[in-house]
Amino acid sequence: MFVQKACKKYQEELLATIQEKCKAHGIALSQKTTSAFEALPRHLFVHQIRSWKDAYWHEVHSENISEHLEEIYGDIPLTIYKQAPFHATISQPTIVFEMLELLEIEAGMNIFELGTGSGWNAALLAYLVGTTGMVTTSELIPKLSFQAIDTYKKLGINNIDVILTDGTEAYQKNAPYDRIIFTASDNNLSKVFFEQTKSNAIIIFVYKTSIHEDLLIVLYKTDNYFYSKHSFLCRFVNSLHVNSKQNTEFKEVKWPEKKHIHRGSLKLNTYERSNFLFFLSISQMAFEKLIAINNDMKHIFSLCCEDSITIIEDDYYRTYDNLKSEALLLDALKIWREMGKPKIRDYALEIHPKNSKINISSNQWLCKKEESQFLWKL
Repeated sequence: MFVQKACKKYQEELLATIQEKCKAHGIALSQKTTSAFEALPRHLFVHQIRSWKDAYWHEVHSENISEHLEEIYGDIPLTIYKQAPFHATISQPTIVFEMLELLEIEAGMNIFELGTGSGWNAALLAYLVGTTGMVTTSELIPKLSFQAIDTYKKLGINNIDVILTDGTEAYQKNAPYDRIIFTASDNNLSKVFFEQTKSNAIIIFVYKTSIHEDLLIVLYKTDNYFYSKHSFLCRFVNSLHVNSKQNTEFKEVKWPEKKHIHRGSLKLNTYERSNFLFFLSISQMAFEKLIAINNDMKHIFSLCCEDSITIIEDDYYRTYDNLKSEALLLDALKIWREMGKPKIRDYALEIHPKNSKINISSNQWLCKKEESQFLWKL
């Protein structure tokens, strides 16, 4: 009885926090979403966590649940699995419920989720679509998928299909989908998401930028492409595609064996620098993030131009061999300033199939991915 009262208390406090933060972000929680939160307490889906109090792993069960309620019902993400190359969290509750509202879910819908994790999000989705709807959720980590299935059985949830798979190719058997939600970040949208979605589908896509930021984007399907209406910065675990060594956008780049000829400063604060680097990443195909080779290379980027390379580290840059790449960098900086220093969230996005013909106008930048084309617009 004590545990039940404590759970109820923490749950009510967390709901109040979620409602307040969502309202501040211009998103109102519907009564149905609130009911889903109340019907599916977060602690029922947490079986192990890495505590932020002591950084140790803890198994969570009925006998010690009271010890972990404060963490479980905090408005924070919790690490529930970490074994290279996999990392899984139960997402921050406010983000979870903002995503649910942005999906515009209706009863009877068919939804695909990339990344089951704890299983909490899929359970909330299943509640919202009702008994006439269906949720297909994909998970790469066997332990988490089996735990989620077991939890669903105990709770009597029968409209969730858990698939042990990557998820970046969706799941053809249960398609077409009304809604798709990513709970892991990716930098490419596979062609299957054009093929396995209905004509009025909505996708919540978490875009892994090249600058250590994730951008949550709400995409609406029209004709044969997707367009964005809403986006905000966030942080999610990477999809397997992003972690893959075959993903050339995040290849390891060794320190240049060239002659260092110049050093300069961008003269930007941290916030401005993130916004400029994002612009650089969508406007210059020769821009790259360098994978950390040691602890001193966590936030280093490069810009190449023929036989010249400029390395950007914090607010400083170093140019090697000749000044071609530096000129490219400074020209881009000038353009970005003349445009009014646009922020990452200021850009609209269209995602087109790989072979579509796209006309590019001013203040538009086309980034060709493996199976799609991203058209960024101001």
